[in-house]
Amino acid sequence: MFSWSNWFIQVVIAMFFISGFVVSYHRLRSFMWSRHYKTRRCQRIWTASMLTAFVAVLVLFAMLAAWLDPANSAGYLNWALYMLIIPMIDTQVNPWEFGVRTAMVLAFWTFSVNLHDVFSLVSIVSIALMLVLVWVQRGVIAKVSSFNVGISIWSAVAFWLTQTQLSLGNIVASIVMSVAISMFAVMYWSQARVEELEHARLVNEVNRDALTGAGSYFAFKDDIMTQMTLSRRHMQPMTLAMYDLDYFKSINDTYGHQAGNTVLIEVTKAVQALLEAECDTRFGLYRTGGEEFNIVFLDLSAEQVQAIGEKVVDHVRHMIVLHEGRQIKLTLSMGITSLRNEDVSLEDFYERADRSLYISKQAGRNRLTVEGQVVGADAQAN
Repeated sequence: MFSWSNWFIQVVIAMFFISGFVVSYHRLRSFMWSRHYKTRRCQRIWTASMLTAFVAVLVLFAMLAAWLDPANSAGYLNWALYMLIIPMIDTQVNPWEFGVRTAMVLAFWTFSVNLHDVFSLVSIVSIALMLVLVWVQRGVIAKVSSFNVGISIWSAVAFWLTQTQLSLGNIVASIVMSVAISMFAVMYWSQARVEELEHARLVNEVNRDALTGAGSYFAFKDDIMTQMTLSRRHMQPMTLAMYDLDYFKSINDTYGHQAGNTVLIEVTKAVQALLEAECDTRFGLYRTGGEEFNIVFLDLSAEQVQAIGEKVVDHVRHMIVLHEGRQIKLTLSMGITSLRNEDVSLEDFYERADRSLYISKQAGRNRLTVEGQVVGADAQAN
Protein backbone atom coordinates (compact mmCIF):
# COMPACT_ATOMS: atom_id res chain seq x y z
CA MET A 1 0.00 0.00 0.00
CA PHE A 2 1.28 3.42 -0.97
CA SER A 3 2.28 5.63 1.96
CA TRP A 4 1.85 9.39 1.42
CA SER A 5 3.70 10.14 4.66
CA ASN A 6 6.75 8.25 3.40
CA TRP A 7 6.36 10.02 0.04
CA PHE A 8 6.36 13.42 1.77
CA ILE A 9 9.49 12.54 3.76
CA GLN A 10 11.25 11.50 0.55
CA VAL A 11 10.33 14.80 -1.13
CA VAL A 12 11.70 16.84 1.78
CA ILE A 13 14.93 14.82 1.88
CA ALA A 14 15.26 15.15 -1.91
CA MET A 15 14.91 18.93 -1.68
CA PHE A 16 17.74 19.15 0.84
CA PHE A 17 19.88 16.82 -1.27
CA ILE A 18 19.26 18.80 -4.46
CA SER A 19 19.99 22.08 -2.63
CA GLY A 20 23.37 20.71 -1.63
CA PHE A 21 23.97 19.47 -5.17
CA VAL A 22 23.20 22.90 -6.67
CA VAL A 23 25.51 24.72 -4.24
CA SER A 24 28.31 22.16 -4.71
CA TYR A 25 27.96 22.25 -8.51
CA HIS A 26 28.34 26.03 -8.69
CA ARG A 27 31.15 26.12 -6.13
CA LEU A 28 33.05 23.40 -7.96
CA ARG A 29 32.80 25.36 -11.19
CA SER A 30 33.95 28.57 -9.49
CA PHE A 31 36.84 26.68 -7.88
CA MET A 32 37.94 25.16 -11.19
CA TRP A 33 37.81 28.55 -12.92
CA SER A 34 39.92 30.10 -10.16
CA ARG A 35 42.73 27.60 -10.69
CA HIS A 36 45.74 28.40 -12.86
CA TYR A 37 46.19 26.27 -15.99
CA LYS A 38 48.70 26.20 -18.79
CA THR A 39 46.12 27.36 -21.35
CA ARG A 40 42.53 28.59 -21.29
CA ARG A 41 41.56 25.54 -23.32
CA CYS A 42 42.96 23.35 -20.53
CA GLN A 43 40.94 25.38 -18.03
CA ARG A 44 37.71 24.78 -19.96
CA ILE A 45 38.45 21.08 -20.43
CA TRP A 46 39.32 20.48 -16.78
CA THR A 47 36.28 22.41 -15.54
CA ALA A 48 33.92 20.52 -17.84
CA SER A 49 35.54 17.19 -16.95
CA MET A 50 35.30 17.74 -13.20
CA LEU A 51 31.67 18.87 -13.35
CA THR A 52 30.72 15.90 -15.53
CA ALA A 53 32.57 13.51 -13.24
CA PHE A 54 30.84 15.09 -10.22
CA VAL A 55 27.41 14.48 -11.78
CA ALA A 56 28.37 10.93 -12.81
CA VAL A 57 29.52 9.97 -9.30
CA LEU A 58 26.35 11.29 -7.65
CA VAL A 59 24.12 9.59 -10.22
CA LEU A 60 25.88 6.27 -9.59
CA PHE A 61 25.41 6.86 -5.86
CA ALA A 62 21.67 7.44 -6.38
CA MET A 63 21.34 4.30 -8.50
CA LEU A 64 23.23 2.24 -5.92
CA ALA A 65 20.98 3.63 -3.17
CA ALA A 66 17.89 2.70 -5.21
CA TRP A 67 19.21 -0.86 -5.57
CA LEU A 68 20.08 -1.20 -1.87
CA ASP A 69 16.91 0.50 -0.62
CA PRO A 70 14.13 -0.46 -3.08
CA ALA A 71 11.40 0.85 -0.77
CA ASN A 72 12.63 4.40 -1.38
CA SER A 73 13.93 3.90 -4.92
CA ALA A 74 11.53 6.48 -6.40
CA GLY A 75 13.25 9.28 -4.50
CA TYR A 76 16.75 8.16 -5.46
CA LEU A 77 15.88 7.76 -9.14
CA ASN A 78 14.28 11.20 -9.19
CA TRP A 79 17.53 12.60 -7.76
CA ALA A 80 19.37 10.94 -10.63
CA LEU A 81 16.94 12.31 -13.23
CA TYR A 82 17.35 15.84 -11.96
CA MET A 83 21.15 15.71 -11.74
CA LEU A 84 21.45 14.23 -15.21
CA ILE A 85 19.12 16.57 -17.10
CA ILE A 86 18.75 20.00 -15.46
CA PRO A 87 22.48 20.93 -15.43
CA MET A 88 22.52 20.30 -19.21
CA ILE A 89 20.32 23.38 -19.65
CA ASP A 90 23.18 25.53 -18.39
CA THR A 91 24.48 27.62 -21.30
CA GLN A 92 28.06 27.15 -20.08
CA VAL A 93 27.99 23.44 -20.97
CA ASN A 94 30.13 23.00 -24.09
CA PRO A 95 29.30 20.64 -27.02
CA TRP A 96 31.52 17.70 -26.05
CA GLU A 97 30.44 17.96 -22.42
CA PHE A 98 26.79 17.93 -23.54
CA GLY A 99 27.53 14.88 -25.68
CA VAL A 100 29.07 12.97 -22.76
CA ARG A 101 26.15 13.86 -20.51
CA THR A 102 23.68 12.80 -23.21
CA ALA A 103 25.40 9.42 -23.30
CA MET A 104 25.06 9.27 -19.49
CA VAL A 105 21.32 9.99 -19.73
CA LEU A 106 20.80 7.29 -22.37
CA ALA A 107 22.88 4.79 -20.37
CA PHE A 108 20.81 5.51 -17.25
CA TRP A 109 17.63 5.10 -19.30
CA THR A 110 18.59 1.79 -20.89
CA PHE A 111 19.74 0.43 -17.53
CA SER A 112 16.51 1.43 -15.76
CA VAL A 113 13.83 0.39 -18.28
CA ASN A 114 12.73 -2.82 -19.95
CA LEU A 115 14.19 -2.67 -23.45
CA HIS A 116 11.82 -5.41 -24.62
CA ASP A 117 8.84 -3.14 -23.99
CA VAL A 118 7.76 -1.00 -26.97
CA PHE A 119 6.86 1.94 -24.75
CA SER A 120 10.35 1.91 -23.25
CA LEU A 121 11.85 2.25 -26.71
CA VAL A 122 9.43 5.12 -27.42
CA SER A 123 10.50 6.80 -24.19
CA ILE A 124 14.18 6.57 -25.20
CA VAL A 125 13.39 8.25 -28.52
CA SER A 126 11.33 10.84 -26.65
CA ILE A 127 14.14 11.71 -24.25
CA ALA A 128 16.64 11.87 -27.12
CA LEU A 129 14.40 14.36 -28.93
CA MET A 130 14.06 16.35 -25.72
CA LEU A 131 17.84 16.57 -25.38
CA VAL A 132 18.12 17.81 -28.96
CA LEU A 133 15.57 20.50 -28.10
CA VAL A 134 17.50 21.40 -24.94
CA TRP A 135 20.73 21.83 -26.92
CA VAL A 136 19.13 23.91 -29.67
CA GLN A 137 17.08 26.13 -27.33
CA ARG A 138 19.26 26.24 -24.20
CA GLY A 139 19.53 30.01 -24.29
CA VAL A 140 15.74 30.36 -24.14
CA ILE A 141 15.07 27.46 -21.77
CA ALA A 142 17.71 28.62 -19.25
CA LYS A 143 16.07 32.04 -18.93
CA VAL A 144 12.50 30.83 -18.31
CA SER A 145 11.83 28.82 -15.15
CA SER A 146 8.61 27.33 -16.52
CA PHE A 147 10.58 25.78 -19.40
CA ASN A 148 12.94 24.19 -16.88
CA VAL A 149 9.97 22.66 -15.06
CA GLY A 150 8.49 21.57 -18.38
CA ILE A 151 11.70 19.70 -19.23
CA SER A 152 11.55 18.01 -15.83
CA ILE A 153 7.93 16.97 -16.36
CA TRP A 154 8.76 15.62 -19.82
CA SER A 155 11.66 13.52 -18.50
CA ALA A 156 9.70 12.32 -15.43
CA VAL A 157 6.66 11.21 -17.46
CA ALA A 158 8.84 9.55 -20.11
CA PHE A 159 10.80 7.68 -17.42
CA TRP A 160 8.17 6.66 -14.91
CA LEU A 161 5.59 5.44 -17.42
CA THR A 162 8.13 2.79 -18.43
CA GLN A 163 8.18 1.35 -14.89
CA THR A 164 5.39 -1.13 -15.60
CA GLN A 165 6.21 -3.15 -12.47
CA LEU A 166 4.78 -0.30 -10.35
CA SER A 167 1.13 0.40 -9.62
CA LEU A 168 -0.54 3.40 -11.26
CA GLY A 169 -0.60 5.15 -7.87
CA ASN A 170 3.15 4.73 -7.43
CA ILE A 171 3.84 5.96 -10.97
CA VAL A 172 1.71 9.07 -10.47
CA ALA A 173 3.27 9.74 -7.06
CA SER A 174 6.78 9.39 -8.54
CA ILE A 175 5.96 11.84 -11.32
CA VAL A 176 4.48 14.33 -8.83
CA MET A 177 7.58 13.91 -6.66
CA SER A 178 9.82 14.66 -9.61
CA VAL A 179 7.82 17.77 -10.49
CA ALA A 180 7.83 18.98 -6.87
CA ILE A 181 11.59 18.48 -6.62
CA SER A 182 12.13 20.25 -9.93
CA MET A 183 9.97 23.26 -9.04
CA PHE A 184 11.87 23.73 -5.82
CA ALA A 185 15.27 23.06 -7.37
CA VAL A 186 14.70 25.33 -10.38
CA MET A 187 13.97 28.23 -8.06
CA TYR A 188 17.02 27.37 -5.97
CA TRP A 189 19.20 26.85 -9.06
CA SER A 190 18.01 30.15 -10.54
CA GLN A 191 18.84 32.02 -7.35
CA ALA A 192 22.26 30.36 -7.13
CA ARG A 193 22.89 31.27 -10.77
CA VAL A 194 21.84 34.89 -10.16
CA GLU A 195 24.24 35.11 -7.22
CA GLU A 196 27.01 33.52 -9.31
CA LEU A 197 26.45 36.00 -12.15
CA GLU A 198 26.37 38.95 -9.75
CA HIS A 199 29.61 37.79 -8.17
CA ALA A 200 31.14 37.35 -11.63
CA ARG A 201 29.97 40.85 -12.61
CA LEU A 202 31.59 42.41 -9.54
CA VAL A 203 34.81 40.48 -10.08
CA ASN A 204 34.81 41.50 -13.74
CA GLU A 205 34.40 45.18 -12.83
CA VAL A 206 37.49 44.99 -10.64
CA ASN A 207 39.58 42.79 -12.93
CA ARG A 208 38.67 44.25 -16.34
CA ASP A 209 39.48 47.59 -17.89
CA ALA A 210 36.11 49.15 -18.68
CA LEU A 211 37.22 50.67 -21.99
CA THR A 212 39.27 47.97 -23.70
CA GLY A 213 38.20 44.78 -21.95
CA ALA A 214 41.81 43.92 -21.16
CA GLY A 215 42.78 43.00 -17.62
CA SER A 216 42.99 45.89 -15.16
CA TYR A 217 46.09 47.09 -13.34
CA PHE A 218 44.68 45.52 -10.16
CA ALA A 219 44.33 42.16 -11.91
CA PHE A 220 47.83 42.52 -13.38
CA LYS A 221 49.43 43.04 -9.96
CA ASP A 222 47.49 40.16 -8.44
CA ASP A 223 48.04 37.71 -11.32
CA ILE A 224 51.71 38.42 -11.90
CA MET A 225 52.59 37.99 -8.22
CA THR A 226 50.79 34.64 -8.20
CA GLN A 227 52.42 33.54 -11.44
CA MET A 228 55.88 34.56 -10.25
CA THR A 229 55.46 32.32 -7.22
CA LEU A 230 54.20 29.39 -9.32
CA SER A 231 56.90 29.88 -11.95
CA ARG A 232 59.64 29.68 -9.38
CA ARG A 233 58.04 26.78 -7.53
CA HIS A 234 57.72 24.68 -10.69
CA MET A 235 60.92 26.06 -12.28
CA GLN A 236 59.06 27.15 -15.40
CA PRO A 237 59.86 30.20 -17.55
CA MET A 238 57.74 33.34 -17.37
CA THR A 239 58.01 36.37 -19.66
CA LEU A 240 56.67 39.90 -19.54
CA ALA A 241 56.05 41.94 -22.68
CA MET A 242 55.32 45.64 -22.16
CA TYR A 243 54.11 47.85 -25.00
CA ASP A 244 52.50 51.19 -25.62
CA LEU A 245 51.22 53.04 -28.68
CA ASP A 246 53.61 55.47 -30.30
CA TYR A 247 52.66 59.16 -30.38
CA PHE A 248 49.34 58.45 -28.69
CA LYS A 249 49.10 62.00 -27.34
CA SER A 250 49.39 63.25 -30.91
CA ILE A 251 46.47 61.01 -31.91
CA ASN A 252 44.34 62.51 -29.12
CA ASP A 253 45.37 66.06 -30.04
CA THR A 254 44.78 65.57 -33.77
CA TYR A 255 41.65 63.42 -33.85
CA GLY A 256 40.16 63.90 -30.38
CA HIS A 257 39.93 61.76 -27.25
CA GLN A 258 37.06 59.70 -28.62
CA ALA A 259 39.29 58.71 -31.52
CA GLY A 260 41.99 57.81 -29.01
CA ASN A 261 39.53 55.56 -27.18
CA THR A 262 38.59 53.89 -30.46
CA VAL A 263 42.25 53.27 -31.21
CA LEU A 264 42.82 51.68 -27.79
CA ILE A 265 39.77 49.43 -28.21
CA GLU A 266 40.64 48.31 -31.74
CA VAL A 267 44.30 47.67 -31.00
CA THR A 268 43.42 45.67 -27.89
CA LYS A 269 41.00 43.52 -29.90
CA ALA A 270 43.60 42.95 -32.60
CA VAL A 271 46.38 42.07 -30.14
CA GLN A 272 44.11 39.75 -28.15
CA ALA A 273 43.04 37.91 -31.32
CA LEU A 274 46.62 37.57 -32.52
CA LEU A 275 47.79 36.25 -29.16
CA GLU A 276 45.01 33.67 -29.07
CA ALA A 277 45.97 32.52 -32.55
CA GLU A 278 49.73 32.42 -31.98
CA CYS A 279 50.13 31.44 -28.32
CA ASP A 280 49.67 27.82 -27.24
CA THR A 281 50.31 28.55 -23.57
CA ARG A 282 48.38 30.68 -21.10
CA PHE A 283 48.81 34.44 -21.26
CA GLY A 284 47.20 37.55 -19.81
CA LEU A 285 46.77 40.94 -21.50
CA TYR A 286 46.42 43.93 -19.17
CA ARG A 287 46.02 47.68 -19.52
CA THR A 288 48.32 49.14 -16.89
CA GLY A 289 48.29 52.80 -17.90
CA GLY A 290 46.78 55.21 -20.41
CA GLU A 291 48.26 53.63 -23.54
CA GLU A 292 50.53 51.16 -21.73
CA PHE A 293 49.77 47.44 -21.79
CA ASN A 294 51.48 44.37 -20.39
CA ILE A 295 51.29 40.75 -21.55
CA VAL A 296 52.25 37.98 -19.13
CA PHE A 297 53.32 34.73 -20.84
CA LEU A 298 53.61 31.47 -18.92
CA ASP A 299 55.97 28.64 -19.91
CA LEU A 300 57.63 30.77 -22.59
CA SER A 301 61.12 32.29 -22.56
CA ALA A 302 61.93 35.77 -23.86
CA GLU A 303 63.36 34.21 -27.03
CA GLN A 304 60.10 32.32 -27.66
CA VAL A 305 57.98 35.40 -26.98
CA GLN A 306 60.13 37.43 -29.39
CA ALA A 307 58.48 35.78 -32.40
CA ILE A 308 55.04 36.62 -31.06
CA GLY A 309 56.12 40.17 -30.20
CA GLU A 310 57.43 40.73 -33.71
CA LYS A 311 54.07 39.69 -35.15
CA VAL A 312 52.25 42.05 -32.80
CA VAL A 313 54.45 44.99 -33.76
CA ASP A 314 54.13 44.18 -37.46
CA HIS A 315 50.38 43.69 -37.27
CA VAL A 316 49.76 47.03 -35.59
CA ARG A 317 52.16 48.71 -38.02
CA HIS A 318 49.79 47.72 -40.83
CA MET A 319 46.57 48.56 -38.99
CA ILE A 320 44.32 51.43 -40.03
CA VAL A 321 41.65 52.50 -37.55
CA LEU A 322 38.67 54.35 -38.98
CA HIS A 323 37.05 57.09 -36.92
CA GLU A 324 34.36 59.35 -38.33
CA GLY A 325 35.57 58.69 -41.85
CA ARG A 326 39.22 59.44 -41.05
CA GLN A 327 42.02 56.88 -41.26
CA ILE A 328 44.41 56.63 -38.31
CA LYS A 329 47.70 54.78 -38.83
CA LEU A 330 49.46 53.30 -35.84
CA THR A 331 52.67 51.83 -34.51
CA LEU A 332 53.67 50.50 -31.13
CA SER A 333 56.90 49.85 -29.26
CA MET A 334 57.54 46.81 -27.07
CA GLY A 335 60.02 45.59 -24.47
CA ILE A 336 60.39 41.93 -23.44
CA THR A 337 62.12 40.28 -20.51
CA SER A 338 61.97 36.95 -18.69
CA LEU A 339 61.83 36.35 -14.95
CA ARG A 340 65.29 35.78 -13.45
CA ASN A 341 66.44 34.07 -10.29
CA GLU A 342 67.98 37.33 -9.07
CA ASP A 343 64.67 39.21 -9.30
CA VAL A 344 63.92 39.96 -5.65
CA SER A 345 60.56 41.60 -6.27
CA LEU A 346 57.99 42.38 -8.96
CA GLU A 347 59.60 45.79 -9.38
CA ASP A 348 62.87 44.21 -10.55
CA PHE A 349 61.01 42.23 -13.21
CA TYR A 350 58.70 45.07 -14.21
CA GLU A 351 61.40 47.76 -14.41
CA ARG A 352 63.56 45.61 -16.68
CA ALA A 353 60.65 45.29 -19.14
CA ASP A 354 60.11 49.04 -18.84
CA ARG A 355 63.77 49.71 -19.65
CA SER A 356 63.54 47.52 -22.75
CA LEU A 357 60.43 49.43 -23.83
CA TYR A 358 62.31 52.72 -23.30
CA ILE A 359 65.15 51.44 -25.48
CA SER A 360 62.63 50.71 -28.26
CA LYS A 361 61.35 54.26 -27.96
CA GLN A 362 64.83 55.74 -28.03
CA ALA A 363 65.78 53.61 -31.04
CA GLY A 364 63.03 55.22 -33.12
CA ARG A 365 59.83 53.51 -31.96
CA ASN A 366 57.84 50.95 -33.98
CA ARG A 367 60.12 48.16 -32.86
CA LEU A 368 60.88 45.50 -30.28
CA THR A 369 63.61 45.19 -27.67
CA VAL A 370 64.35 41.83 -26.02
CA GLU A 371 66.43 41.82 -22.84
CA GLY A 372 67.91 45.21 -23.73
CA GLN A 373 68.75 44.29 -27.34
CA VAL A 374 66.82 46.00 -30.15
CA VAL A 375 65.33 43.60 -32.68
CA GLY A 376 64.96 44.77 -36.26
CA ALA A 377 66.63 48.11 -35.61
CA ASP A 378 66.36 49.00 -39.28
CA ALA A 379 62.55 48.98 -39.15
CA GLN A 380 61.16 52.37 -39.97
CA ALA A 381 57.86 53.77 -38.73
CA ASN A 382 55.35 54.14 -41.51
